[in-house]
Amino acid sequence: DVCSSDLAVLLQTTPLSCTKSIFNFFQVQKIIFKNMNYDWIEIDGLYSQIGWRKRPKATKAVVIIPGNPGLARFYEDFANHLHDNIPNANTFVLSNLGCVSRGPKQTNKFYQNKNNFLLFGQIEHKRKLIEKMIDPDLEIIMVSHSIGSFMMLHLMENRPMIIRGFGLMRSEEHTSELQSHSD
Repeated sequence: DVCSSDLAVLLQTTPLSCTKSIFNFFQVQKIIFKNMNYDWIEIDGLYSQIGWRKRPKATKAVVIIPGNPGLARFYEDFANHLHDNIPNANTFVLSNLGCVSRGPKQTNKFYQNKNNFLLFGQIEHKRKLIEKMIDPDLEIIMVSHSIGSFMMLHLMENRPMIIRGFGLMRSEEHTSELQSHSD
């Protein structure tokens, strides 16, 4: 059984300074993963693309909340890496509402409601996606990137089923020193 401290170690051993480095790591290593499954999920007439992989006897769900550009497919290699290394968990990546151009057409309801374009509209939509998609018996571990980390913090409020959250942020510490050494 992989616990959340094992996930923290796994995340620490993956280059996570930014999403681009995640993809560079996997391309250099030429790691081949099984494909994620993708579905369009409708909530209140609004569609989001969801990437997912499931296990028959999962006890946990790893939910990835993306930063920009908000596309589940952008995080596919990273999600597969987590899924392949956490044997008892289902894995989900939730695209940001309105960020995927193909798929079911959004209804006029999407464009008429300005909250769909605001951060708290995204958070509420993700809360409803999680409630609709994830078995309530599973413990949830959230992994987020950039602005997705802000969303994750709000999603974790008053939700005892979310047992851990890991926010992946680019570190700006000592940036000036790094730039002076690269000259």
